[in-house]
Parts: sequence; C-alpha cells; structure tokens
Amino acid sequence: MKRFWIFLLAFNVIFILVIDIHAFSISHLHRRSPHPPHRRRPAATLPSTSMSAASTRRSHLSSAAVALTASLLPLAAVAKSPPLSIEEAREIGERKREAEEAAKGPLLRSSKGVRYREPVKGPSDAPLCEKGDTCKVKYQVYKGNGDYVFSLGYGREFKQDRLDTYAIKYGDPDKKIPLAVEDAMSGMRVGSLRKILVPPELGFNTSNQRPEPDTFSGKRKLAVHINEPLLFEVELVKVNKKGRPADE
Repeated sequence: MKRFWIFLLAFNVIFILVIDIHAFSISHLHRRSPHPPHRRRPAATLPSTSMSAASTRRSHLSSAAVALTASLLPLAAVAKSPPLSIEEAREIGERKREAEEAAKGPLLRSSKGVRYREPVKGPSDAPLCEKGDTCKVKYQVYKGNGDYVFSLGYGREFKQDRLDTYAIKYGDPDKKIPLAVEDAMSGMRVGSLRKILVPPELGFNTSNQRPEPDTFSGKRKLAVHINEPLLFEVELVKVNKKGRPADE
C-alpha cells in the first residue's frame, strides 16, 4: 500500500515539474526572439501574453493533476484489500474444490471398487442394462489429465459417426469393453451417461484392447497410454433385453 502512495506522489511531482519546465521554455523563447528591424511592435508585447497563457495552462494542468489524484484515492482504497492469512486462503480453496466436486455429482464405487460419476441419469422407467442384454453405447476416452484419446458417436476428429453405436453383450465372458467399464455400468438405464475412472489393471488389456480406435491418432494414443489410468465416458443409447433379437 505504501508503494502505491509513494508512486502516486512521485507521479504528481514529476507531472507538475514537466508543466513548469514547459511553460518556462515557452516564455524564455518569446523573450529571446528579436523583433524585425523594419517593423515596430505595439505596446502590448507578445511575451507578456504568452507568459499569461502559459501560466493559465499550467494552472489548469495542475488542477487536473490534483483532481486526478483525488479521483484515484477511493479506487486505491477499494482495490487494495488486506492480504489473506494462510488459513483463510486454504478455506477459500477448499470451498472452491468442494463446489467443483458437487457440480460434478457424487463419486460412486462399483462392486470392484471402480470409481465413477453419473452426471446424466436416464428416466426411471427407461430400460435397465442387465446381464445378458445387448447394450448399444457411445463413448469418449480421455487421459487422466483430460486430454482426448478417441471416441465413437460424437463426430469428433471430423468423423461422420454421430449415429454410430458400439454393441456389447453385457456380462459376456468375451469382453468387448474394459472390465472396469462393464462393472461400473451395472444398473445403468438408457439415456444415462457415466464417467468411469479406468485403472490399468481393469483397463483395455482385459478386453483385448477393445473398443478399438478407428483413427490412426486414436490407435497411437491408446498404445502409448494403455497402461495409465484413463477416463471412459459411456452413454447408454439402447438396450435389447436378453432373449430378444438385436435389431441393428
């Protein structure tokens, strides 16, 4: 706070000095300029008028500087608030994190301890994903830091796949999705979207690296990060109940 007031005072002093020097230079210049020999000046000489104008200009500028300083005082008082203590800063950070977590929805755990959230819930009367059902899903896969890896059904990477879905037989021994994803889909209804944290031990190596990316970029990213925790967003689009033919 003291630095601000020192800076403001120094600024005004320099501003007024510059005005004084400028006015002095103008008056001195007019005093030294000789009159042409063949012309006579009237009694009211130009230097006195210039000095008066310069003095008036200096007075106006000085008043403007004072007014500027006065207008900045309340702003400085408002802008400069007392510093927070470590405890106050920690409390503010914790409240912010709690608000962000609450906005994401509650953190849930599957039977195998897989963590997931369900930011979008389908209608309570929508078909339920159960063992033996053929479920059609759309998905997006991200790295743990949020970087995109690959997807299906969302038109990303300039793909024309918004109407495409990926069919799995829920609970089938021949896994077509990572075991962590299948486990976290338990009880999911059509229209729901879940964000599942896939640990490496329950990841793509448990499903023979399926679903397989359909772009070169996606294949390369998955190969590099397959042994890292990944975020698998799955949206349940349709369910064909067990015993019913799967309509393509």
